[in-house]
Order: sequence, then C-alpha cells, then structure tokens
Amino acid sequence: MKIAVSGESTMDLKPNDALGMGIHNLPFHVQMGEESYLDGAPECSCANIFSFVEKTGTLAKTSAANVEEYRAHFESLLEEYDGVIHFSISSRLSSGYANAVEAAKGLNVKVVDSKTISLGIAMMARHAVKMVAEGASDLDEIEAGCLAVRERTEASLLIDKLDYMWKGGRCSKLTLIGANVLKIKPAIVSQDDGKLGVGRKFRGKLEKAVRDYLLSTLDMYEGIDYGLAMLGYTVTPKEVVDMAVALLKEKGFKEVFVTETNATDACHGGPNVVGFAFLYGKKKGFSIPFIGK
Repeated sequence: MKIAVSGESTMDLKPNDALGMGIHNLPFHVQMGEESYLDGAPECSCANIFSFVEKTGTLAKTSAANVEEYRAHFESLLEEYDGVIHFSISSRLSSGYANAVEAAKGLNVKVVDSKTISLGIAMMARHAVKMVAEGASDLDEIEAGCLAVRERTEASLLIDKLDYMWKGGRCSKLTLIGANVLKIKPAIVSQDDGKLGVGRKFRGKLEKAVRDYLLSTLDMYEGIDYGLAMLGYTVTPKEVVDMAVALLKEKGFKEVFVTETNATDACHGGPNVVGFAFLYGKKKGFSIPFIGK
C-alpha cells in the first residue's frame, strides 16, 4: 500500500518545502479586493497582503478549498497512491475539515482534524511521513500515531499588534487601544478543544517580547523533543528571526526549520508575528498518556 500524506496551505509550508518533506499541499483562497489568488502564489505574499491592507484599510479575506477542490485533490493523489491521509486545520476555525470529510466519502482517504494551526499541523503531517517511510500502510494505524503526536504538540504565535485581529472582529476597540498603549503582545495558543485562546502576554520591544515568549513557552513543558522546532514569521525583521533561531538552538534544538507564514494565517495575524511548534513529553503539572504507536 502506497500512502500519500496531504495537508493544506494552513500548515505554513511553502509548496516546495512541503513536497520536499513528502507532504502534498492543497491551497486555500485569498481575496484582495476584486482579485482572488491561491495561497502560496507570489501575488499574495505577506508583504503584498500587508501593503493591500495599508492602502485600502480593509483586510484581505481568506476561504477554505471547497468540496470539489478537495475531491479533485484526493482523486489526483489516488491515481498514484493507494490511500491518502489528510491533515486539516482545526475544525473549530475553518470549514476546511468539513469540506474535506465530505469530499473523501467513497474514497480511501482518512481526514484528520488537527485541532491546531500553522506549524502544529505540519508537525503531525511530518510524523505521518515518518510512519509511512517506516512501513506503515494502514490509515487507521497512521491516524492513531498522529493523534498521539497531536496530544503532544505545542503550537502558538506571538502577535505584535492587535490591529488585524480588531479589523477581523476578533477583539474590541478598547482591547486594541489598551494593548497598543501598554505595548502588550499576546501569545495566541491552540487549545485542546481546537479553538484559539490568549496565553501569556508580553510587553516591550519586539525582540525582547519574542525572546520572553520563546523562553516562557519552553519553560511550560518537560520531556521536550529537541530534534526539531519549527519557526514561522510574517515580515518580521531579520535580526528578530535570527535571534529566535539562535535562541532555540542554544536551548538544545538540533534543527530549527524556518519559514515565512503563508497568506491564510498572515491575513489574521498581521506583520511581525513569530510562532513556533515543537513536541513535548508532558506539560508541567500533568501528563498525557500516549495514544497508539
């Protein structure tokens, strides 16, 4: 049995990077004014999206792939593979999961609700690739192994300013003003139920806030897998990204994969966002049992 591993552009992996990891990518849609693009196209880079918002005062809009697009994606993969395991952005955040499930009916396709965002999804998909490379060919077995990883994945991001979240109706004007005046930068975290929540809040200049965010997040966990950390950003100063990479390596990560966030997620976070994902053994104070392999 040949199994294909699939995900969406919400994984924040560039198409070539995804394929290099053995993950097939399905893009979401990005609307800027009258123009519509597939996430990953040069026209909807983070810089172009933020330029559009600055010029027009309105957010670029995003939408999931529709059922027909998922179906075509799966059928194309099944021409070469015997089965597909597909990882969707949290069902609590997008219609993508429901569309994928509908499209998969009657096909040898397993759709997994990642219950997370961004590089957290990529961590699960990478684990699926590893299982397939090691000989796993049963979709239920691969899903079980990846669900175990889902329970041990930390995925979060630090928002520099709440302007984009306010424009998108995700926070009040009073919260926006208070955060900007006090220079508060909130961490947005994936919760167990698949929703996003506000974690710790940081103050000060961007570089200091990013450093504090990375250190405090790592300090929340024990048994961290230092084999890989995945770091994403949106039009963030190079010196801040370089500092973040150096810090993660200093803390013991052997590999730090770095990528600019794709358009779907950048539309909601705005400029100067930094986020990362990694695997851990347990959160301090309680442990999570392993599920499956």
